[in-house]
Parts: sequence; C-alpha cells; structure tokens
Amino acid sequence: MFKSCLPSNKCLVLLFVFVIITSIRFSHASSLERLHNDEMADSSSDVAQEQQRRVDNLKQLRHFLLTSNAEQRAGRRDKQNFLKRKLIREYLRSVNDADSSRLEEVKKRFITFCNSYEDIMNPGQATCG
Repeated sequence: MFKSCLPSNKCLVLLFVFVIITSIRFSHASSLERLHNDEMADSSSDVAQEQQRRVDNLKQLRHFLLTSNAEQRAGRRDKQNFLKRKLIREYLRSVNDADSSRLEEVKKRFITFCNSYEDIMNPGQATCG
C-alpha cells in the first residue's frame, strides 16, 4: 500500500510544482504588462513634452528671425541715411569749390548711391537722379 501511494505523491508534487511555476509566470507576465502600460503612458507624455519643446523652439527661432531681420533692415537704413548725409555735405562743399571735376565726381557718386539705395529698398525699381 505504501508503494502505491508513492507514485501519486510524486504526481501531486509534480502537479504542485507545475502550478507554482505557472502562477509565477502569470504574475511575472501581468507585472510586465503593467510595466509596459506604464512605459507607454510615460512615452506618450514624453512625446507630448518633446513636441511642446519643439514648438517652443520654433516660436523662439521665428521671433529671433523676425526681430533680427527688422534690426538688420533698421541698421541698413541708418547706414544708408548716414552715407546720404555725408554725400550731401560733400556735394554742398564741392558746389562752392572752384574745381568742377570734383563736383562731377560727387554727382556721379550720389547718383550711384541713389540707384543702389533704391535697388536695396525697392528691388527692380531703381529711379533716382
């Protein structure tokens, strides 16, 4: 009788071990699924944060480009106005000068300046003189 009981005990032990291994695998799989879901939630929030950061960077870049372009245009305008005043002073000095060749040179430079100024400010419509 004792011998007939032993194989069933082995079967029960084997069955018990099988149940424990299966429960461990199931708990491990469910914990991995929870971890995966948490990672998905984290990655979706990371993606949203990354997109927001990129939008903010693009807005900063756009603002920089717009303001720097306006600052550059203002700088060019100031430089052009300075050169224009300088040429006008030279022209007025050369009008009273006895050397007429200098007056012609200043006139040519002034006309060239006007044409280049018009080309810069109004491309394709150079009419100064």
